[in-house]
Amino acid sequence: MTRLDVATEDVFLARFKQMGAHNLSTVRSQLHYIIFKIEPDITVSYVYNINIKNQYFLQRISPYPLSEGLFSTQEEIVDFIERDIEKFKNATQSTNFNDFLEILRSVHQLEQNLEHLFLNYNVSKELIQEFSDEISALNGTLQKAKSKSTHVLIKD
Repeated sequence: MTRLDVATEDVFLARFKQMGAHNLSTVRSQLHYIIFKIEPDITVSYVYNINIKNQYFLQRISPYPLSEGLFSTQEEIVDFIERDIEKFKNATQSTNFNDFLEILRSVHQLEQNLEHLFLNYNVSKELIQEFSDEISALNGTLQKAKSKSTHVLIKD
């Protein structure tokens, strides 16, 4: 890290303190990007780093963003990604694969829009209940789809 980078970082940390940050921690670690091309037009990519508690935080970046959670070792991450890639290789054979990608991207956009709504608007209790009812219905549809579909067995 250059001197300018350190000075710039200090300015940002000072701004967070002024904003009322309760705790500031800097962990010097590497950020790892892993990219797999499983079809000519399908890339599955991940990023992981180690946090202040010495845990590995893994996120899938593409084909849609999803936090995969915390892992204790890099070996656990390798095992997880290996299974995940096998699942994606299988899923790409489905005629519904692109439709599922679009649904998942729409869900991600919905999540961002909901956050924007709740952070920037005073939403009525009635509308919050309407969102809750819609999500419950969607979860019911998800469970129905699971019960009526063939489970693809890939080492989990």
